Amino acid sequence: MEFKVDGFFNWLYQNLAMKENALEASSIEQFAAVKSQKRSELKKRLGIDRLEAINHPVSVETFGIQEFSDYTIESLSMEILPFLKMSFYVVRPEANARKSNNGSEKAILYCHGHGKGGCRDCFEIREPRAYHKNIPLTLAKRGYTVFMFEPVGFGDFKMDSFKQPEESGCYAISTQLLMYGMTALGLRIFQAMKLTDYMLDKYKISDFATLGISGGGTVCSLYAAFDDRMKANVISCYTNMFKDSIMAMHHCVDNFVPDILSIGEMPHIISLAFPKPMFLSCGKNDPIYPLHGAEKSIEFIKRIYGKSHMADKIEVEIFDGVHEFSEGFIDWLDRIL
Repeated sequence: MEFKVDGFFNWLYQNLAMKENALEASSIEQFAAVKSQKRSELKKRLGIDRLEAINHPVSVETFGIQEFSDYTIESLSMEILPFLKMSFYVVRPEANARKSNNGSEKAILYCHGHGKGGCRDCFEIREPRAYHKNIPLTLAKRGYTVFMFEPVGFGDFKMDSFKQPEESGCYAISTQLLMYGMTALGLRIFQAMKLTDYMLDKYKISDFATLGISGGGTVCSLYAAFDDRMKANVISCYTNMFKDSIMAMHHCVDNFVPDILSIGEMPHIISLAFPKPMFLSCGKNDPIYPLHGAEKSIEFIKRIYGKSHMADKIEVEIFDGVHEFSEGFIDWLDRIL
């Protein structure tokens, strides 16, 4: 006789995960009501409501500027919560900056994925150009102003007082935040919210897109699901089903949000961004966000947009590659922003 828990977890998924028809409402008005409710629930599950309740003045300091032939990189810090400063960067084109109709700079809020070097991985030019592929620099050369923050748990933004493997910087942060009813993803999205405030207040940005890969794609997906300030969203190597990706194999603990399945599967949550245009990019051979899960997720998202005759706002790229950036979205951004 064997004693296993697999059958119980399959039963939980089938009986407790939200069914698709909860978002496939029969009218625009019904969908809007469901979307509003689910957005509020999502912020609570992430613990963002608790972070917002900490009323702390934001302060920004510049600590370095690097000038290159095609772009400049300004290094800054922002205190967003008591005793919590995050580093962030503004990458600006030296010439031919893209402008919106009202004259503001066209911008990207960039969220990178896991990696020992954090933001440094995105700036350091090496061969072969794997994973992050210096996308912020490429975008700056194309005329975009790129805002990029170091997500908590990535790069050097870790907890020194907890002994853990170097590659597991998200573990201590994720587990301890859970003790306070918060999540690592919620704190990262809170970082993105504060950087968005800065972009709009300081730079008067009116047209910007969120862009992220892997763990950064997670942040962009959830952030765009309840904030309407971004004009478009690009998700690379994340769009999938929870059941086929983070629930099917080992993933870092920062991917998990308590009770998120009561709101919906991954495509249900991504669809809360409706009617924002979205570019969904997936590698055919991605080992941790597999193609069969991506295809199911994309089909659902297209169906939600299609009910309002907006399926053309979803652009999909299935590229020959693994868990890495593809640059097919850049031409799309040129048309959308």
